[in-house]
Amino acid sequence: MDCFLTPQLSRNFATLPQLWTQALLAVPGPYFRDLIRRIAPLITQDIILVNLAKAVESGTNKYMSEIAKEELENRCKHNWWFVTISGGMIAEEVTKHWPIGADVACSDERIASYVLDLFQTPTFKLHMTTDVLGVELAGALKNVVAIGAGFYDGLGYEMSSKAAYVSEAAAEVRELVVLLGAQRSTFDIGTHAWLGDLLTTCCGNSRNRLFGEYLGKGLSVEAAIAALEKQRKRSEGYLTSKAIYFIARQKGIETPFLDAIYRVLHAGASVQQSIAEFWAPRSKL
Repeated sequence: MDCFLTPQLSRNFATLPQLWTQALLAVPGPYFRDLIRRIAPLITQDIILVNLAKAVESGTNKYMSEIAKEELENRCKHNWWFVTISGGMIAEEVTKHWPIGADVACSDERIASYVLDLFQTPTFKLHMTTDVLGVELAGALKNVVAIGAGFYDGLGYEMSSKAAYVSEAAAEVRELVVLLGAQRSTFDIGTHAWLGDLLTTCCGNSRNRLFGEYLGKGLSVEAAIAALEKQRKRSEGYLTSKAIYFIARQKGIETPFLDAIYRVLHAGASVQQSIAEFWAPRSKL
């Protein structure tokens, strides 16, 4: 279980409540609810929960912050704060201590500032925000977009085609998340949680892009999932694509690019059909 409990650092945070523990939660989205249930009995004092999962729960269509609230509301007698950190951070590259960036989000600015100070290093640059929903959606939806980017790699298309797709899909995502309640500024140029992570995941050696590449090369969804599992990898965008499809339908929001990816992953459409749907002319009337 990837849950790390760390002691309070001996720094002076006089304006903060007495915080003794931080829990770093580093599990894929499908396991997040079970993790929260398992650690709930272990919480014996006020705690900061720092989430690294980038997903929307399939079936319930809930975000990680909603799951934490739902599971801890009646199980935890102590104060707790939910923080999410998201950015372009491919795990293998993080271990090399090369310069990277991320955004840290909490509804309480004091806690966000505390976590920023706790994690920031000379090679790990953090920006803080109170837009928890926006940072969560940025991390989750860039995975879905990256699967589509992988389609282009699998088909052997060059960078110009993939860049055009990413540009169009990113614009669609920004309109979607604003309608869902996120701050538009979270999806602007300069944000690590969105643009930095989007570029990293769509163009780097990421699990979600690789999943899409396998599909573009002709593997079935089942075979592509199995190929990732052999490498001990999981595409979080696979289930997130299903959750966000139903969220958009429920809200009456049109998402043609995300819908095309959903149909490949969950409705048997071909990658070639998906590409055609991406670029089909759409009436502006």
